Amino acid sequence: MDTQNKCAIYIGLGGTGVKSLLKLKKRFIDAYGEMPKSVGLLAIDTDANELNSELVSADGRMIRLDDSERVLAVCSNGNTISELYSDAIARSVGELLAADDEAITDYRSTPVSRKMGHFMFKINKSRISSAISSKATSVIAYGGRLTEVNMVFSVAGSTGSGMFIDVAYLLTEIYPSHTPVAHVITPGVFKTMPSSSHVDVNGSASLLELDYLMSLNIGDYPVVLNY
Repeated sequence: MDTQNKCAIYIGLGGTGVKSLLKLKKRFIDAYGEMPKSVGLLAIDTDANELNSELVSADGRMIRLDDSERVLAVCSNGNTISELYSDAIARSVGELLAADDEAITDYRSTPVSRKMGHFMFKINKSRISSAISSKATSVIAYGGRLTEVNMVFSVAGSTGSGMFIDVAYLLTEIYPSHTPVAHVITPGVFKTMPSSSHVDVNGSASLLELDYLMSLNIGDYPVVLNY
């Protein structure tokens, strides 16, 4: 079975990424009864409940992401993003990050700023890097050669849209011979959902930032993300 699959890793960012990887895992299990060892999954999110979500397989088994397939991006004091504003110091950081962001109507209860995804990547970069390396190592150990590095995320929320560029740069540092493939969900999908007023703002900001970076001549003006 495994020899028929490409040696690949899929990195899901934010809620959309988590849901996508969980559904992908279900499809593999429904089709083959297990996850191919030549395919690695890694979900990165700021929401523990999202990372612990489950689906039911066709034969009635509960499917969830195991510990090696998920990274909970938390603050250094152990708080998740949803708990960030209960801490006085972290609240000040939140006020700074949210100061000019139209995507946030009440940052104390609705942290949907892209800056938060970037911030969480920054303070968790070493953990994320280690998790990606470990996941790829396990896949390479079985399949022999890594052929695909995929990212799955939306540009409408806070986590995925805030850290997808950071993760892409990290992947090129770890695997310079591979170009990450991005599977991007755009804001239109979320417009009919409750509390969706921020999706256009985050989506526009994400694509504008990406367009700017793509327009640079990297040879003349290298982009250095110094954490």
